[in-house]
Amino acid sequence: MSGDFSIIQAKLDRARCHADHFQRCFDEFLKTGPYAATYKLDSEPPFTFRAIWKVNANPPIKLTLILGDMLNDLRGTLDYLVWQLVLQAGGCPTDRTAFPCVQCRKNWLSARGDRLKGVDPRWVDEIEKLQPYHRGDRPERHQLACLDLMSNINKHRTMPAVLTTMPEWRPLFYFEAGWTIHDEHFLGEPLEDGKEFYRLWIDPPNRLSISQQTPTRRCAYLLTTGSTTVTGSDTPMTISSSGSPTP
Repeated sequence: MSGDFSIIQAKLDRARCHADHFQRCFDEFLKTGPYAATYKLDSEPPFTFRAIWKVNANPPIKLTLILGDMLNDLRGTLDYLVWQLVLQAGGCPTDRTAFPCVQCRKNWLSARGDRLKGVDPRWVDEIEKLQPYHRGDRPERHQLACLDLMSNINKHRTMPAVLTTMPEWRPLFYFEAGWTIHDEHFLGEPLEDGKEFYRLWIDPPNRLSISQQTPTRRCAYLLTTGSTTVTGSDTPMTISSSGSPTP
């Protein structure tokens, strides 16, 4: 029996359908205005400007379920591939046939013999190149390792809630010439109601008059398992202060 690789493409296409569905649902969720930002200025020097999250609604549970289906289809695509490679080589797959995910180099030989029995050696070599242990001291952060972990979690229990994070924020300030600007941000962390995510102060200390514009932002999805960012959508956020623009 020869391998039929069309099923692999079909499985991958199904994962893409879930990804598109997820994106549409997430975009619809954002349109409801679940997140906003409030701003305040400290009354004492150095008169620090602070941006703080206001969370009006949490992501619906269906986002978690859609994302879990996508992850399972992606991981399943790899297992389907190995199964068909065994058939292509004239072998007979077993209940151990699967695409290995090895984070420790010393475990590769046993995983190869267990999971890839019957696969043509040239394809075994290609699969070996994709193993997480090649990442060095952080194999758990390899894409395959993250996919394997999240897929396994989703098989046995509900995935952790999908949170949102902001990898990028684009404020616009105008300052007097000669001011020294200091700022800090915490944009890679989950959005939590009342949590400060940006602060700015100037030297010499000076009160900024903030003019808040309609807040928009670039959001991304953050899984609580391993804090792995999955994807995002791009919109800017702009605020301004009084003062002359620096040349």
